[in-house]
Amino acid sequence: SAAVLKRLCKSSPLPIVADIHFSYRLALAALEAGVHGVRINPGNIGSKENIRKIVQAALARGVPIRIGVNAGSLEKDLLQKYGRPTPEALVESALREVRTLEDLGFYDIEIAVKASSVL
Repeated sequence: SAAVLKRLCKSSPLPIVADIHFSYRLALAALEAGVHGVRINPGNIGSKENIRKIVQAALARGVPIRIGVNAGSLEKDLLQKYGRPTPEALVESALREVRTLEDLGFYDIEIAVKASSVL
């Protein structure tokens, strides 16, 4: 719950980063609770409007956003374009999300890309 997260953020000697999938509302609740960072997945966080809301909350709190691209949840259009989660598709997804955040005036961005295969 957000109440537990708030207490954890206040008492932890280490930064707490929320790893959010599917629900922008959870990202907003985590930011409100005081997390030190939030990770979103472009393949499942939803619309640009959802991202805009996360950006506004992160900007207001001075919190970085980590773009976490995962081969297992790559955007459908990129899977169609490349046929599978190729390295090129992962990079395109990450750069697309960077542009989205920058277009919203957000620049405190971290990027992570992962796949279970290096081929």
